[in-house]
Amino acid sequence: RYRELFCALPSADEIAPPDPVMTQLRASALPVVWDGAYYERSGASDVYGAMCDRGVGQGVALAVHLRGGRHILG
Repeated sequence: RYRELFCALPSADEIAPPDPVMTQLRASALPVVWDGAYYERSGASDVYGAMCDRGVGQGVALAVHLRGGRHILG
């Protein structure tokens, strides 16, 4: 019964759109310089709005790709 209930839950992507910065970081070792325009081009203005509400409006992010598909994001 638990498995049926768990499988019926919406995925994270159904609840909120994926963060385009995180998506890019998982796919590339290049740094991402982001701001409102970056999120707007990616169709994720609502994600950006939520970040601005918390005082984060622009930045630079990068990922270190490790063995086994692990990442360090910063």
